[in-house]
Amino acid sequence: MKKYFTQVMRCLMVALAVVGGVVSCTTTPPEQQPDEGSVVVSTQILEFDWTYCEQSFDVSSPAEFTVSSNAFWIAFDQTEFIAGDYTVTVATYENPYEENREATITISAVGFEDITIDVYQAANNEEAVFKAITERVVVDSREQTAYIEVNSGKPFTLASTADWITVPTETFEAGENVRVPIEVARNPHEELREANVTLTNERGDEISVMVEQGAFKPMMTVPTDTLFIDNKGGKLQIEISSDIEYKVTSNSVWVVPDSVTYAASTNSVVTLNVESTENTYDRIARIKIDGGNARLQFEFILIQTGRVPSADNEIKSITIRKKLNKGLAKDYVLTPDENGVFSCYIPAIKTDAYVNISNKDVRFDKITPFDIENAVIEVETNAYRVFSEYELIPSGQSTCDLSTNKVFKAVAENGDVRTYEVKVTYFTGLPVVYINLDSNKEVASKDVYEGGTIHIV
Repeated sequence: MKKYFTQVMRCLMVALAVVGGVVSCTTTPPEQQPDEGSVVVSTQILEFDWTYCEQSFDVSSPAEFTVSSNAFWIAFDQTEFIAGDYTVTVATYENPYEENREATITISAVGFEDITIDVYQAANNEEAVFKAITERVVVDSREQTAYIEVNSGKPFTLASTADWITVPTETFEAGENVRVPIEVARNPHEELREANVTLTNERGDEISVMVEQGAFKPMMTVPTDTLFIDNKGGKLQIEISSDIEYKVTSNSVWVVPDSVTYAASTNSVVTLNVESTENTYDRIARIKIDGGNARLQFEFILIQTGRVPSADNEIKSITIRKKLNKGLAKDYVLTPDENGVFSCYIPAIKTDAYVNISNKDVRFDKITPFDIENAVIEVETNAYRVFSEYELIPSGQSTCDLSTNKVFKAVAENGDVRTYEVKVTYFTGLPVVYINLDSNKEVASKDVYEGGTIHIV
């Protein structure tokens, strides 16, 4: 909370500096005005000071869209939107490095090209960051590997005078949340022992981390690494060795242990029942193993990876069925050619009909018309969405005007778009009369007679 308050105060100070003429968190004014049927973003550039800071930008979109970035140090208040006008809040975390850093924000709307915003964050102008996130390492009496997490603006090394702690000899690069392993020997004594690990950066700054190893007592062995499971979920089994009774709990409703209390055992199996998910992002659960006292409480992370968005955007066929459309002699199944064009020719249905004229039956062709402007079609596709112009064409039955050539756009779940053209020619069966004047002029009057020829097709 203290860090958050400090970050907020820094951002307020930066805002005051802007009023005084000092640039810190700035937004480039919009260079375009919203057009109907287009995606409009209010800025192309966002600039941030090195401290934690928030800004916002406006998005106007006629279609669903997502907001994402290619940098871990950028966060959003929301990432998925339906069509409409929105204000998106973006935050940048504190820059621990003594150099500027850049990133890109991408706005991806269904059926439109991606729009990007360039993000710039200033270098850290304070003294080089050098802080141990892990201020104290507490381990039990076993031989094991422990970890120290460090934020450092410069490369650093480790050292320890304790003969039961072995530290790496290499130099670690600067970075955030640098995880450094240390080897802790088994404690054969029934007394707690402590020692310091000293971290020194290349400028000579030093920080110390206390390592506390518990006395030799009844033990419990639990997973120390992060566990993973895919979006399909299922049963995940872990092995736990414990000299005492223990409990297993989860902080997430989508992970449920098969039991709560487990008896002491050197080789017990705990089953975690993990629900499936249709999310395209990862989610995290924390599994707690409680042996009844502070020394025998453990926690590990279970990560369920999100479903990978599909890249499928194929329209396999378009069917115009006889039973769904009057005026058809059969079903017409259209498949795309190599250029992605669906085409077919539909002739009119003619039946014999008679009319009595002067006591004589005169035969003529009776035509059952096909309502091509309200054709009922069936679209077989593996795409996430199919659009004709801006009209959504659902998979299965739908009504579509095929009297003119149409462009269908198949949009994959990941945003990829494939374009198809639909051409349906319908011959009504009515006779066509061609009149050619001997003068090769156009017929301009029905009252003025001229010589010519008539062809009826």
